[in-house]
Amino acid sequence: MSLEHDPPLGKVQERPARAAQRELDQPRRGVGGRRRDTRPAPLADLDKPLSLRDAERLAQAESTDAERLRELMFGRQFRAVIQPPLNDVLMKRQEYLTDTVAVPDAAQLMIRRVLPPADAPRTRPSCTTHYNMLLVFCESLRRGVRMTVRFPYTSVEPLELDGSVAADFFDLPDASPGPENATSASVEQIDPSAIVTNALRSPIGTEPLAELARGKRSVLVVFDDVSRPTPVAQFIESVLSELQAAGVHAHQITFMAALGTHRPMTRDEMAEKLGRSVVDRYACLNHEWDNPEALVYVGDTDQGVPVWINRKVIDSDLVIGIGSIMPIDICGYTGGGKIIVPGLAGPETVNRMHWARVFLRRDEVVGRPDNPVRTSIDALARKAGLGFIVNVVLDADGRVVAAVAGDMTAAHREGCRIAAGRFAVDYDREYDVVVADSHPFDIEFWQANKALDTAGHFVRAGGAIVLVTPCPEGWSRTHRDDILRFGYRGTVEIRRLVEEKAIRHSVVGVHMHQVSEVAFEKARLIIVSEGLPRTEVESVGFEWAATPQRAFARALELSGADSPRMAVLRNASRMTPVRVHGG
Repeated sequence: MSLEHDPPLGKVQERPARAAQRELDQPRRGVGGRRRDTRPAPLADLDKPLSLRDAERLAQAESTDAERLRELMFGRQFRAVIQPPLNDVLMKRQEYLTDTVAVPDAAQLMIRRVLPPADAPRTRPSCTTHYNMLLVFCESLRRGVRMTVRFPYTSVEPLELDGSVAADFFDLPDASPGPENATSASVEQIDPSAIVTNALRSPIGTEPLAELARGKRSVLVVFDDVSRPTPVAQFIESVLSELQAAGVHAHQITFMAALGTHRPMTRDEMAEKLGRSVVDRYACLNHEWDNPEALVYVGDTDQGVPVWINRKVIDSDLVIGIGSIMPIDICGYTGGGKIIVPGLAGPETVNRMHWARVFLRRDEVVGRPDNPVRTSIDALARKAGLGFIVNVVLDADGRVVAAVAGDMTAAHREGCRIAAGRFAVDYDREYDVVVADSHPFDIEFWQANKALDTAGHFVRAGGAIVLVTPCPEGWSRTHRDDILRFGYRGTVEIRRLVEEKAIRHSVVGVHMHQVSEVAFEKARLIIVSEGLPRTEVESVGFEWAATPQRAFARALELSGADSPRMAVLRNASRMTPVRVHGG
């Protein structure tokens, strides 16, 4: 999703700082001739940063006169109180300003004014925060400026905004990782293989992989499936090199796709995920969650959950889980033991693990690596025998920028700490209309729901959400019939259907529950999708639109707001929304 804008009207002339300051310091006449002090304070000391509150007051004081606001902005020599390495953004992702968050020329000039020096301390605040602060200065410019929102799908028409609706734009933070993590890399230095090798040789909570694997006769390497963006092929040779150094031969290594209840991967999909040479050299299998012969019972956890797991896990001397860490509504973050449960688990285990989520509030799970569902996952995976993990963290462009390896819990928690800085996005209000795309979780609605989860944080009660998602495989390859049979409805009704066994797999009930919390009970949902037919979308309780433009127009109607505010979410499916004090 990207933005373009029409050029602002007229050329702005800069004014001397002293003249602009005098203009700013003059109180205005109020009702009855009394002076009404609208001056943002303190502004006299130009050596101090301009606070966010002062910025808001400045924007509000001049919101009826865009030209005057521009002059005041250009007349001041100010610095922002927030200091993200925006110079890195300009140097390394130049398209960030021109495509992703394009703003009027006035604001772009301001961006250049507030750039920290190249040798300034490197901090990790979200560039989204910086952008939103700039929009505070440009409040009067946001209305009346045409913008084009483009989506990451060639077949989807862009959304044209005519300036009549105030819009805020959110994306993932793009600051480079801090120097405290030895397994991280800057954008110029990204080498996934080297990053993972460093993590393998400095594991957290276990011996190095080469030591751990020494003497093992069978190794099972479990990897996430086609629904996840982990670029395993870019670093898998690092893992195999450590195994070879330990004396493990190719015929002793088996790869297995952690499907959970997803459809099987094709051989070509495995080749794309792992690399063609890996598929040609090693045995590569799919988990069979619905085949009782492929499962074995290994006992109950302390919570009384039965552990049914793929027989290959039990038959292997060492089990290695490979995946990535990013936000997910079901258990806080992906990665860690989730590669085994639900990845290689049987239906009863999967159902029991997922069902625990419906009894928790969203703020008890989102962005929290330690929560009841994650605790259950860890207990189940450890009971099954997960011995070592390799988890990577990706940036907004899907590149490996950090890795952790070692114990399934200790290493995972460190990875969550790193991921928190990559995916946390601050917001300070709820919006009448939210527009989001599902990229890169586009394959089916079962995955696209991740973007809807995020949109649910940003939308106000009674608002409307536009979800743009391709869904080439429809609702879900494995759960389509249940979704179309029951649709999305009140969460109390969904719980009843699960408890009465009308919905056979409670994992389906959890999905319906999550979707309905947002798109049935809190807001209205309009879907733009080539893969979801209009008749089916309407039959399950949502609205369908052929284009984002039509969906947006309908969303404005549904919101019922006189002066609507909208949020546009890019990479919504990978965000951790963080509500901060504000409007």
